[in-house]
Amino acid sequence: MKVVILAAEEQEAGRPKALIRLCGIPLARRLLHTLRAADLRDVIVVTGPDGRAVREALGDGADLGMRL
Repeated sequence: MKVVILAAEEQEAGRPKALIRLCGIPLARRLLHTLRAADLRDVIVVTGPDGRAVREALGDGADLGMRL
């Protein structure tokens, strides 16, 4: 099964909401950990026009045994 994460919305400061940190970990990264625990490993991340920050924060998922 594939999962789609919608990470396109930005805060007023221009930083993606998906990168808001909770206890030092970006929300999108926390979601990846939850998906991995549920054995969901194929993930599509939808970003805004400048998705560079999200891509840099999440990487390719290999460190979690996932494919982004």
